[in-house]
Amino acid sequence: MVEIRNILLIGNAGKGKSTLANVITGTNEFEENTHRIRGTSEAKSLEFDHRGLRYRVIDTVGIGDSIRPTGDII
Repeated sequence: MVEIRNILLIGNAGKGKSTLANVITGTNEFEENTHRIRGTSEAKSLEFDHRGLRYRVIDTVGIGDSIRPTGDII
């Protein structure tokens, strides 16, 4: 079994979590949107290998200033 290191991205809506996820993974798999209301609508994850290690990046829905109540997001 391969050990996976998790990278969980949490923060306010529209602050660049999806952009950071794309930079870390070297992909464009995470939908980027500069508009707070239409940002990430549900959590998404992607696994990748780097220098012989396995990682999982988890991009979460923005909290705080999103139109969705924080309780619905968590």
